[in-house]
Amino acid sequence: MVGKQVSHYRILEKIGAGGMGEVFLAEDTRLKRKAALKFLPSAFAAASESRQRFEREAQAAAALNHPNIVAVYELGEHEDQLFIAMEYVQGQTLEARLKSNPPSFDDVVDIAGQICEGLSSAHESGIVHRDIKPSNLLLDSSGRVRILDFGLARLSGMTRLTRTGTAMGTLMYQSPEQARGETVDFRTDIYSLGCVIYEMIAGVPPFHSEYDAAIVYAIAHEPPEPLSVVRPDVPGYLQTLVHGMLAKSPAERPQSAAEVLDALHDRHATPASAKAPAQIAGPAGVVESSRPKTSGEPTRGEPKELAAILPFVNVTGNIADEWLGTGLSETIMADLKKRSGLHFVAADRVHQIAAEKTLSGTADAKLLNLGTQLGARWVVCGSYQRMGDSVRIIASIADTFRNEVMESCKIDGLMSDVFTLQDRVVQELADSMEQSATELNYLSTPVASPGRNRAFELYARGRQLFSEFNLKGTAEAQEYFEKAIAADPEYALAYSGLGSLLMTRFIHSNDSADLQVGIKNLRMAIEVDDRLADPLIWLTYAYMRDGKPKESVEVGRKAVNLDPNHPLGHYFLGAAYSAEISGKYDIQAQRRAHDCYSRCIALEPRYQPVRMLIGLMYINHGMYDRALPHLQKAAEIEGSERPAYVKFVGGPTLLGGLHLRMGDWSKAQRALSKATKNLAAQDHAYKLTFEVLTCCYLGELAVGRGSFDEALQPYASALEFISEHPEGLGLGFFSIRANLGLARAFHRLGMRREANSHFGSAQKSFTERKGMSFQPVFDGGERQAHFDFAIYFSTAGEKKSAKTHLLEAIKLGWRETPALDHFPEFDPLRADKSLKAQLLRIADDQPFQ
Repeated sequence: MVGKQVSHYRILEKIGAGGMGEVFLAEDTRLKRKAALKFLPSAFAAASESRQRFEREAQAAAALNHPNIVAVYELGEHEDQLFIAMEYVQGQTLEARLKSNPPSFDDVVDIAGQICEGLSSAHESGIVHRDIKPSNLLLDSSGRVRILDFGLARLSGMTRLTRTGTAMGTLMYQSPEQARGETVDFRTDIYSLGCVIYEMIAGVPPFHSEYDAAIVYAIAHEPPEPLSVVRPDVPGYLQTLVHGMLAKSPAERPQSAAEVLDALHDRHATPASAKAPAQIAGPAGVVESSRPKTSGEPTRGEPKELAAILPFVNVTGNIADEWLGTGLSETIMADLKKRSGLHFVAADRVHQIAAEKTLSGTADAKLLNLGTQLGARWVVCGSYQRMGDSVRIIASIADTFRNEVMESCKIDGLMSDVFTLQDRVVQELADSMEQSATELNYLSTPVASPGRNRAFELYARGRQLFSEFNLKGTAEAQEYFEKAIAADPEYALAYSGLGSLLMTRFIHSNDSADLQVGIKNLRMAIEVDDRLADPLIWLTYAYMRDGKPKESVEVGRKAVNLDPNHPLGHYFLGAAYSAEISGKYDIQAQRRAHDCYSRCIALEPRYQPVRMLIGLMYINHGMYDRALPHLQKAAEIEGSERPAYVKFVGGPTLLGGLHLRMGDWSKAQRALSKATKNLAAQDHAYKLTFEVLTCCYLGELAVGRGSFDEALQPYASALEFISEHPEGLGLGFFSIRANLGLARAFHRLGMRREANSHFGSAQKSFTERKGMSFQPVFDGGERQAHFDFAIYFSTAGEKKSAKTHLLEAIKLGWRETPALDHFPEFDPLRADKSLKAQLLRIADDQPFQ
């Protein structure tokens, strides 16, 4: 090849070779400049589909113009071989640099930052590299980093291991989703860059072995060795960032290269040595377990391709017709699920990403780019235009795998025939996905009728109101759902909506009638249509609150198996597992609950309640560092305008409680003050619960500071809230907490009569369990009550009673051993041999290593 003329290039010398072909230095005889020519293996030119895809990728890469990306000049062909002509950069690869002169930490930050800038530019243009590794990163003589080979990795088939049975590219830098053969998006580059940064610091990639199978398994299942073990001097902020980038779930990594760049410049984090190796995780603290699957967990088949449906746009802008967009998106999604078996990205996740991203290019390019951001193959979008009794529905579907948008379908008709129109839209969308009616296991939509169309409108209006999760909206939504059922007694979605609404009202009222009527409606929805996941999901919660944990778990498994990509299914199943083990400690059930919560977060990172529950799970096991990012995220979501599914409360309260446990009084005070202010302005089902818990935390904060007189007011406020609304969920346990807190404060103030009075009230409530709700709720339950009694008895010097309650708390699953260090009252118990033996036993009992 050397000396040959290739188009207007004269080959000078061979400068490299690899799995994607040979590279030659050439002279551009027209422009009188040097260029690098990469000749691709002839097999790629032979396959027309691969060739077309490669040409599209190369054209996209050629459009990139950034100082940290090697410029692509053109795509050519010579003697049946495709080649790319690109900018020639003198220097060395990062791979060579790591072998000859390992970088300092400052150099690591500089190199990684430049890579981030190049990736950020590419990702904004909708281009994913897919093969970031040291050999694809050039360092020129001035120290500038250049990224090579944009677009080539997709051609290699890296994103689908199962197509050939072997992995092309460098395994050690592949993301878990690549290792599993799943569709990838820009977050796979974030992971691979994490591998590169890890190697720059540690000298080796995070996962390496002589055997490919071992590497693939480790990438998919094993946590990397903490950087602080390999390099004890690694800055804490770097270790936190890198381990976050290496999170198994894409949703738990930094969500953009720009976010990584910001973190690289943040040098005020905790030193790495402060983190225990077992507690290193992603930004949200979720680490996928490497353990074998335990019995009783839902089974999952082979992963199916994901689809996403955007909100249908109201062309006329008439606010009175907004409900129709909600109804169209939701029912078209439900029909596509039933007909095609597709799994869908959670609607709130779609809305969030669509709102966050400013996408450039044509409408088609924006749609394809959005699909890439969501990790979905199919993206459905549409609009509707209502004019009197007539309506036009337009829908399109984009295939990110083929990088094309299908022809739009346009359906005109009458509002009275809206179900028939929807049915036609679904069929045309399905046809566009090249699936015939028989392959779709076609299930016809019930015949449209005036009652059915009226029910559809009422349900859609109710669903809009219900998403606010406030008491006023709930009352109005209930009327809509009930009217929808009256209009069409066979409309399953209306029963499901009413049943789930009554579950949320039960949270506020603790009225068993709401619970039982809600269960009845959810069962009715399932009876009418057993292919809907929503009623099963809410029935999981209903059975849990009805004291039927086994039934709750059984229904929850059905919901997850029916729709494994619905975040709420995993959330409520996790809560069901937690309820099932409320009377004893079961380490396997703890893991199942944790896995469910982790899966929910992976599917919908902005669902606030799951952040709170997994945070409390970590707190109960004394893993404060792992709880902190979740509760910080919960507080952040609550303060934003972009919550997922429902607007929730309580994030700042639990964050304040965690800071209290960690002994950071000032942060606890700020968080709890914020919680007090936020809750006062809320109209929310959980408002009262968290107002009372906030008061209890404020009382504990004052006691911890030694300000026993200041503790009296917040505890008294908690009891006042409870006396005004004793029916609130879980307030029986919080009344015990507040009374025992007052008893401790009065005891310290030497006011024994008052102390005994409040202790007596707490003991009576705990024994009789009457007049209030004793349902377990956030940071409240029987286990916590026993711990509160143990604190009081330790304060009062009654060692035997304190030990009895502490052992009972342990029996019920209490594992928060660091809390003992924060209460000097427990000092007399520390020498007790039998208690020490129990504490040592539960220290070896941790489920989340």
